[in-house]
Parts: sequence; structure tokens; C-alpha cells
Amino acid sequence: MKKKLFYSFLIFALAVILGTSVINTVEVNAAAKPAMEKKKVTLYTNSDPYTIQINNLAKNATVKYKSSNKKIITVSKNGEVKPVAEGKASVKATVKQNGKTYKIKTVFTVKKAKETASNKTGEYKKKAEALIKELDASATVENYMVDTSTIKVISSKEAVDKYIYNKSRYASSRSYLFITDLSQLRSYEEYMDLYPLITSIKFCNVTKYINMIEVEMEIKSDSIMFDDEFAIENAINSGSTSDLNSDELALYKKLSALAKELNGKKEYDTVKNIHDYIVLNTLYPMSYSGNSIHTVSSALNEGKAVCDGYSKLFYFLCKMNGIDCVLVTGTATDSTNSTEDHAWNKVKINDKWYAIDVTWDDPCPDEKGRVLYDYFLVTDEDMNRNHKTSMKNLPEATSKDLGIIYNKYADYTTRLDTTKEVKNYMSKCIDEVLGKKYDLTIKFIYTKSDISIEDTINDVLLGYNKKYGCGYSLNRESAGILGLAYTIRVFK
Repeated sequence: MKKKLFYSFLIFALAVILGTSVINTVEVNAAAKPAMEKKKVTLYTNSDPYTIQINNLAKNATVKYKSSNKKIITVSKNGEVKPVAEGKASVKATVKQNGKTYKIKTVFTVKKAKETASNKTGEYKKKAEALIKELDASATVENYMVDTSTIKVISSKEAVDKYIYNKSRYASSRSYLFITDLSQLRSYEEYMDLYPLITSIKFCNVTKYINMIEVEMEIKSDSIMFDDEFAIENAINSGSTSDLNSDELALYKKLSALAKELNGKKEYDTVKNIHDYIVLNTLYPMSYSGNSIHTVSSALNEGKAVCDGYSKLFYFLCKMNGIDCVLVTGTATDSTNSTEDHAWNKVKINDKWYAIDVTWDDPCPDEKGRVLYDYFLVTDEDMNRNHKTSMKNLPEATSKDLGIIYNKYADYTTRLDTTKEVKNYMSKCIDEVLGKKYDLTIKFIYTKSDISIEDTINDVLLGYNKKYGCGYSLNRESAGILGLAYTIRVFK
């Protein structure tokens, strides 16, 4: 898909500056009231503990937590919430700071534990039995032997699984499965849970011969692999290159050499090296045609690719360094509100999963030597603001500990989602210092990449300027996946 365009703007609108000296400096967090980062949270009875985050806490703050119903949720003195049973309850926090007491809360909804493959065994078995009965009843019977000298007849359930897994690696596959017994088949639902890439599977026609059964099969999947890429993945997984042709082997060796070159002392270092290499050495073309631009070969050999080329190169270099990684496909909406097909990744570092979009971290138009980290090791919650996927059973990315964007904007603790929230927040901060000589800094993240919010910001600032003679300045910059970062100075 087309690359997201990244913008960095610096806007200063200075009003009339009065000839009085600045007496004191007030940071916004000193004036802002503490607030829960999330007011509503959904957990499941088998969820890991959830740790409450409170924005705008002063250094001298003390916090006490209390559950409204311990039969639904419990909370520790450190704000760690554990689900107990289905239902709804709240955690109330009493915050004391700067001589004031605040009472805030988060409402928790606890739902029934999500089913896993292990507790679906009985359901899968019943559906498989029903499917096999249906296929058997509709089968065409041919009373003769088939020459199997050129046909591979599969004789075990595990081998059938492997065959279907292999077919699911292609975007669309119509093929013939040759088996010895229909009981080797699983239900459609189980195959789709076993292999998240599969979006649909159907056994169309069954023909029963004396010595084998032929099953016509249709599989559709989210795979973006081409034949050579699929062959290379098999070589990585098996540890053998014996099945690769000469072109595939050459590509494999080049990938392997580069993976070794980018290997760092720690998993994080390796992932960052791979990310940076791809951004610095790959160009996203403004116009293109044909399939080659979608391949890992083009990204590696030509230094030119679109999103799936970027993501596959990242995938292979991680896999060759022993780092778990998955390809994710779906759609993404850029800053112009254009939504198109897109591909990105998830990667596992130190036993935690992170979302990453190498394509959107490459400036477009290309800027030599510049690497962005707006979509580097971020959470699903933030990635899902403009990335959507229908893929199932993907690992969850919840940690913010390695994302560079989170460290860069760590002091922007307030996130605002609506025009009304921006207006109210700014007004509250300025109202608290009126009647004094002050130099107030207001920082917040507006979670949408929509600069029309500045109409509201300017209306608030002009209103205070006219009424109280306040001077002001405004700075905005793209905070990537987080939205827009605003630093506003108001003084008198």
C-alpha cells in the first residue's frame, strides 16, 4: 500500500508579550489532577494481572486502592488487579498529593475465559465426525484401482495436517488430497484454529476408489508468500537447503549472510539492527507494477519494495537469527484517511511480543540516513489505531518497555481523544494559574493525526489572550503511532 507520510511541524504564534517579569514556572503536571490512564478495562477470568496506571502523579503522591467487589476483582497495594469471576466491579484509588486528596476509579468488566484449543477438543471431535459423515454420504464411488506410482497417498492424520499447512502458505490454493481414510480429516474449525493463516477451507468433492480416496480441496489464506519464499521458509524451519533450486539457494545464502552481519549481542540489538538496515537500504517506490516489487528478493537485491517486501525481509532476517516473528496482513489507514491493503510484523524479544511496521518507519519520500521509530516495538492497542487485521490467534503485544516512541514522549502523560477533552484540559490548566504571574507549559498527546484540532486550540488561546492578556506559543510534532504531540506555552 502507499506509504504513510510523516510530518513534523513547528508552529509558533506569539501574541502580545507584556512587559512584566516571569515570577515562577509551572509545569502542567503540577497543576493537573491525577487521572486513571484507562477508565474502563475488560478482562477475562483467565487474564494475566492488570496493573493500573495513573497519570499526573506528583513525586510526593500516595495512592491507596480498593476493590468495590472482591468476588469479581482483587487489587494489591501496588495497583495490580486480578480477575476472580465474571461480573463488573471498580477499583477506586485515593490519591493524596500537594496537600489535596483525589478519588478516581476504573471500571472493570470480567468476562468468561476465552476458549483455547485444549478445551475445544470435544467440540472439534463432534464437528469432524459430522463433516466426515457428510463427505462419505456425498462421495462418488469408483470401483477400480488407481495407479499410485505418481501419486503420494497420505496414510496418517499428522501427514494430512502438514499437507494442509503447506497449502495454507499460499494466498489461494485448489488442490487434490489423496488419503487412505476419511477419518484422517479434522473439522474446518480445527484446521482454522491450528493454522491462523487460513481464512476458509472446504473439501469440495470426494471420490472413493478401491485403494484410495481423492478429496478436492479449496483453501484461502492471508499468506503473502511466493513459491521461492515458501521454499526458503521451509529450509529455515527444517535446517536443510537440499530442496532449494539454484536461484532459491542463492537468495537463501544472501539472506543468511546478511542475518549474520546484523546479529547483535542481545535480541533487541538484533531486531533494531534489522529494522534500521531495511529502512536505510530499501526504497518504497512512488509508482510500481508487477509482482516482483512485493518480494523479499526485490527488497534484498534491488533495494526496492512495497510493504509486503519490507515485512518479509524483516521476517526472514529475524527467523535466521533465531528470533520468533510473524507476518501480519490486513489494512492500514494513513494520515490522508486513505485505507489500503498492508503488511507488517510481530516479533518476540525476551519472551514478550511487540508489533512493528518497518515500512511506515521509512520516510517517504526517502530521506537518506534517516530512520523513524514511530512503529518500532509498539503495542496492539496503539497499532490498532490505524492498522486492522482479521488474522486469528496472533500473539498479543502489550508491553511498552522497548518502544522508542514511548520513551521519546514519556513526559507527555496526558492523552486526549476529542475536541471537547482538549478544550476542557487546556482551560483547566490555565484557570489554575490565573491571577498570578506565570509561565505555564501544557503538554499532551492528541490521539488522532488530525491537525484540525488546532482550530480548537487557537480558539482557547485567543480567548484567554483577549480576556486576560495572556501571551502564548504553540508547537506541534508528529508522535507517530501515538498521534500529535502538543507543547503549548502560556505566560503573563
